[in-house]
Amino acid sequence: MRGLWLILRAIKVSLSIKSDRGSVTVLNLALLICLASLFVTVFSVCDVVVQAHKLQSSADLAAIAGAQLLLTQPSEVCNAAAALAARNGALLQSCTIDPSSVTVKLKVKTRSELISRFSPSILQEARAGF
Repeated sequence: MRGLWLILRAIKVSLSIKSDRGSVTVLNLALLICLASLFVTVFSVCDVVVQAHKLQSSADLAAIAGAQLLLTQPSEVCNAAAALAARNGALLQSCTIDPSSVTVKLKVKTRSELISRFSPSILQEARAGF
């Protein structure tokens, strides 16, 4: 009887070892997938932040270009701002001319597929004048 009990115990131990075999691999794979997802998310957010800063610089430059023409050629202010925005890869959303300043709003599509689901475009505004 004791021999049968030892055999059953040996089978139980071998079954439990076989059922745990490879579990570390599965856990490592799950950890790798989580880390890859985190990396993609962080990279996408950083890319959008860089894109927003570049768009703000373009908006500042477009507003300054428009403000230079404010006194001499007021009808060409928005055209100059739109041309400069287009050269920088942005679209002029709006252009407002005041007696002493120009306000422009630029728009660009986000490059990141992950972020574009939540925010398809980035808007920046700038004002320049005297």
